[in-house]
Amino acid sequence: AFSPDGQRIAFRSGRDGGGIFVMGSMGGSVRRLTDFGRNPAWSPDGTRIAMTEDVFDEPYNRNIISPLWIVDVATGEKTKVFDGDAAQPAWSPDGKRIAFWKSDWGNAQRDLATISVSGGDPVPLTDDPAVDWNPVWSPDGRFIYFSSDRGGVLNLWRLSVDLESGKPQGEPVPVTTPASWAGMLSITSDGRRILYSALEFRTSVDQLALDIENGKIKGPAETIYRSSRQVRDAAVSPDGTMVAVVLTGTREDVFVMRRDGSDLRQLTDDDAKDRGVSWSMDGRILFYTNRTGQYEIWGVRPDGSGLAPVTRDSPYDQWFPQMSPDGTLLATHDDQGASVVDLSKPPGEREYRKLPLLENGAKFRPRQWSADGKVLLGNDWDAGGAHLYSPETNSYRQLSDVEGWVGWLRQNEIVLQINGEDEARLIDVGTGEVTPLQLEGLDGVGFRWPRVTSDGKHLVYAVEQIESDIW
Repeated sequence: AFSPDGQRIAFRSGRDGGGIFVMGSMGGSVRRLTDFGRNPAWSPDGTRIAMTEDVFDEPYNRNIISPLWIVDVATGEKTKVFDGDAAQPAWSPDGKRIAFWKSDWGNAQRDLATISVSGGDPVPLTDDPAVDWNPVWSPDGRFIYFSSDRGGVLNLWRLSVDLESGKPQGEPVPVTTPASWAGMLSITSDGRRILYSALEFRTSVDQLALDIENGKIKGPAETIYRSSRQVRDAAVSPDGTMVAVVLTGTREDVFVMRRDGSDLRQLTDDDAKDRGVSWSMDGRILFYTNRTGQYEIWGVRPDGSGLAPVTRDSPYDQWFPQMSPDGTLLATHDDQGASVVDLSKPPGEREYRKLPLLENGAKFRPRQWSADGKVLLGNDWDAGGAHLYSPETNSYRQLSDVEGWVGWLRQNEIVLQINGEDEARLIDVGTGEVTPLQLEGLDGVGFRWPRVTSDGKHLVYAVEQIESDIW
């Protein structure tokens, strides 16, 4: 972010543990300002910087609360302004208020708000099912421009705002651009032009052959399905004949198709956010959804019948369901950590038991039960290392400190681990031995939502290609 006089740049860097840094606009003279923080925004007089604790460039995917801070550029003194969620802060021209967007964990809405730089309660600007994000002020302080899907796609909108109170004046007005996804907004100092990024998505569901005996994942990949919508999740049925996916855009719904990509069927069709598909051993598709207000687990048959809640009245959100093979235990997680509930008990008697934190204090993210249901495989939420959880002993065993998705092979013996650098390895659960896998005939795959088929012969995953332009 350029300072108001254009002489300095504030930026986030991962160097030396990460934080906000400041340097001259021509480079050089880099100075650390904080040891944490993202999305720096300068005050109009250039003396302070607003920042949040995490970065967000994609409004549909949020899984952490990001408080709002202000730091003094001269002294480095930090003040927490708001302990709730605040993404992409934007300072008002008079320096008295900060606009931001937030995720409401109770109903999963994405709305805009303003807050006084001295703190207090935020003033809502929007409060509706539309996804509203990325606010920027007009130089005269009369309007806030933002990106929203309230018109069907993520496009540019404008809202009149009372600068003194931060309250909205009327309803949002479209400022239509030729993009189907517009964001990362920046307005010129004279208020006459807006810079934005336009994205186009192309996604597919692919599969690769696993040659575990010879230590290879063999290409080329076979494409099962292509879409202009984003594929958020992909999960293979226990019998290996079907693939469930979540297709996203302005809506997020569950679909199912045959393993060859034929017979695509839409199973949910509503305004609720339906996410995190997995399968139960009896052939139901499980997912988490906010259709009742908070995120709970629901299930549906591949033919579209039997849509019904699996959990009810949980004391906290339920994300990414993983059902044990016998159907009695359901593992989920949210931003507070993992939990397990015993579904064999009547709904009124069920205890949603939070799992302990890992030894390093990080939260555990469940991935898959072992075939015998005795241990739960998962990742360190922060560092991504692989761990096993035992419900019997209520304890963990670390398999790897390397980041990467994990899934079972060979029943309870071998774990496959894949990271974002397209590196794969096998972990022997008994001995702890790690064996690298060779990716043959593959280059820059970018595995997303990988899952291993139940016979251990194929890896099914999503591939996303993004084209972006600056307008």
